[in-house]
Amino acid sequence: MPAPSATGTVPGVRKGDKLVFRTSSRNMAGTSTSTMTISPSSLVVDFALVEKKTGDKTTSRITFPR
Repeated sequence: MPAPSATGTVPGVRKGDKLVFRTSSRNMAGTSTSTMTISPSSLVVDFALVEKKTGDKTTSRITFPR
């Protein structure tokens, strides 16, 4: 099951009872990664940004329970 993103369509990968969508991109500022995991009990969105100059990493997680 594909999901739309800013860079195109992202295919989902089934892992047990979960469906995982992952995107990653690089630019002059650094690297960003986002993962959306859908399970029978919740939807979880993880985001990470690594700044190229300093290596600083910022992460966040949003969980939507069912």
